[in-house]
Amino acid sequence: MLLKKKVKAGILLYALLMLAVFSLLLQFYLHRQEAESRLVQVARQETTAYIMAQMVLDKVEQDLQVEKIVTGAVVNEKEANLTTGSKQKENRGRVSFQEGQARYQLKGDQLLVTVELTSDGLYTYQFPLGLSSEGG
Repeated sequence: MLLKKKVKAGILLYALLMLAVFSLLLQFYLHRQEAESRLVQVARQETTAYIMAQMVLDKVEQDLQVEKIVTGAVVNEKEANLTTGSKQKENRGRVSFQEGQARYQLKGDQLLVTVELTSDGLYTYQFPLGLSSEGG
């Protein structure tokens, strides 16, 4: 009888030990999966923000090229003054997207784009504008 009680206690202790080991492994695995999920979510947000900033850059470069063509066609000084006046107003802007909105500002030959995502992400990018090299 005494031997059977010891065997039952040993089996119970072994089962508890295996349960503890399994729960630790499971906990480690779940934390690892949660961290990986957060990394994927952050990478997706960064990629979305960068694509939005690239779209703003393309839009601004296109607008500046059109403005350069219009300015080159202007002969009258009065019309040139009106064009440069409107150019000063377009140094800043805002573009709305489904995932958030982007604000941009021209600083010399640099474009500063700040992207604010609806999922609480704020990213800032700075791009060089290469319009002077395209003119020649």
